Amino acid sequence: MKQFYLSIFLTLFLFTCMSQSTKKLLEISPYSFFPIKSSQGMIRVLDSTILFTYNSSTLGWDPIRKTYVLSRHWGTDGWPNEMVRYDFEDNTWKSRYLFTWQFFPNQKIEKHVIKAYNSFLESFRDTLVFEHFNGYKDQFNDSILLSTISNYYDFNTNSISGGEKIISHMLTNSQYHEIISYGYNTATGNYDLNNYKISYEYTNNQLLQTKTTASWNASTAQYENNHRILYSYYSTGKIKSLTYQYMSSGVWLNNGKNHYTYNSNGYPETITSYSINSFNEFVPYYKDSFCYSPTGKVTLNYIFRWDDLQKLWVNYAKMSKTYNGDDSIKTVLYENWNGTNWIPNCRGTYTYNAQGKLIQYVEEQYNTITSSWEDVLKFTWQYHVTGQVEEHIIYTGSPLTPQFKETFSYDSYNNLNIHTNFFWDNMSSSWIPNDKLAYYWSDWNANALSEDPDVEITLSPNPVEDICFIRSSLPVCKIDIYNSMGQILLSKGTDNSLSFSFDLSELKPANYFVCFSFTDSSNKKIIRSIIKQ
Repeated sequence: MKQFYLSIFLTLFLFTCMSQSTKKLLEISPYSFFPIKSSQGMIRVLDSTILFTYNSSTLGWDPIRKTYVLSRHWGTDGWPNEMVRYDFEDNTWKSRYLFTWQFFPNQKIEKHVIKAYNSFLESFRDTLVFEHFNGYKDQFNDSILLSTISNYYDFNTNSISGGEKIISHMLTNSQYHEIISYGYNTATGNYDLNNYKISYEYTNNQLLQTKTTASWNASTAQYENNHRILYSYYSTGKIKSLTYQYMSSGVWLNNGKNHYTYNSNGYPETITSYSINSFNEFVPYYKDSFCYSPTGKVTLNYIFRWDDLQKLWVNYAKMSKTYNGDDSIKTVLYENWNGTNWIPNCRGTYTYNAQGKLIQYVEEQYNTITSSWEDVLKFTWQYHVTGQVEEHIIYTGSPLTPQFKETFSYDSYNNLNIHTNFFWDNMSSSWIPNDKLAYYWSDWNANALSEDPDVEITLSPNPVEDICFIRSSLPVCKIDIYNSMGQILLSKGTDNSLSFSFDLSELKPANYFVCFSFTDSSNKKIIRSIIKQ
């Protein structure tokens, strides 16, 4: 049954975030920060981070964990290529993991390996791979995962204790044929234990028709179907229905179905859910009905339940939303139907500053006994003059009481300097520090790009105002222009030329990357930087 307990949802979301905050601090990936450009092609890059926990006995900060960048990838604004994580134990820093990344030209991760430190051998184990993303197929600036490996490492025995390898077999560049999972076999040291597989079938129009999941049965030494989803479509290509089935005694039995309708603008108008009766027949269960603003924002969402006695849809719940002039959400209201009237359940109110940034969210629960609204949750934000978050506080309960606080400080380049977490102490009515993460940055020359010894490429002029001329020692079939965030801005086919030109007049003055694709069998790609004046 659908229920609108917004406060429960947000509270669970809040505690999930809080419980994962430390994890996020511990595992720093290239995408957890974005270098800030300064002048003359120099950018600020993250060198290291240190995680501290607050010691209430000494009233000081004890180091726990540290990450240090060993090398950088020159084509990604100095994002880490190698990074070591240390744990602070016995009054000294001890190596724990070695992180390595490889990138595609569009700056998507091609391969990410985490090697564990073997204390007996006093080295990182080359054979240990915690996560391995390999062989993305780039399709319209998107990617498809072809394989991934994840392992569990036992530091007591310095060995892999388990893991999984997932291999994707493709039908086309953008369509899966099968996804197969293998378990790690500690006896053989290989991924040779069959787990499950997901199979895909498509319509003549190349739309997904069936998605089937099967588990491996070790007794029969074969895959056995578990469940599947059947897809149907309107002539426009939009999904018409999803039918869920499960396998029982060699027969597919229906488990449920969703049916979709759309309005003239192509937005979902109704979503009808069906359950199964004792005769394995579809019977109506719930239905969502949507209303939209002129800009496509959901303003009303009615939920109806099926009354089997009356054979009709009856009111169940309702959600209403209002928006500001810039389409930012202003209020959200949840109501339940008591058989006669709509009874308020909970509501949320959003407040923004003059710059349009969210500064407060207040959630209220409706008290049916007193017929009044009571505060149960509040989030507040304060911002730095640069627009970055400087303080975030969470209040819960009735009356509202502080619970958690985050503070952020920045350096002169507007890069994150210190991120501190606090918990509220009711006894002292004060904030008690919990942990903090310190960031250490340095300058890095974005123009100091390595030259490929096999290919000679010249870009002239560089810096350029409009037209740039290219000469290459290897035939070029295509070039792509990327910004520092890895987004493709321009693409140009070059007919396998050794010399050609391209126009950058529509781009704003900034530093860009030019990715050259060649016609040789190695699928070589070379990146060069260019400055647009």
